[in-house]
Amino acid sequence: MVEAKIVEGWGFPSNSKKAHYFKADGRSLCRKWGSFRVPLEQGNDESPDNCVACMRDLPKHRKSKK
Repeated sequence: MVEAKIVEGWGFPSNSKKAHYFKADGRSLCRKWGSFRVPLEQGNDESPDNCVACMRDLPKHRKSKK
C-alpha cells in the first residue's frame, strides 16, 4: 500500500524551536520559514509546540482553500 504524500501540515524546521504550518508551496503561514524537506504531519493543531502566528492564520488559510 502506498501512502499519500502530505503536502501541507505542521513541521519543525531544523533551527526552529516551534512547529510551523507549511503550505503546499513550501512557505510557512507566518511567512518566517520556507522548506520543502521538512516532514509534515496533519492534526495536532492545538499543540503548545506550534507557532502562535501559524495557529492564528490556520483557520483563515483553510477557509480560503474551500
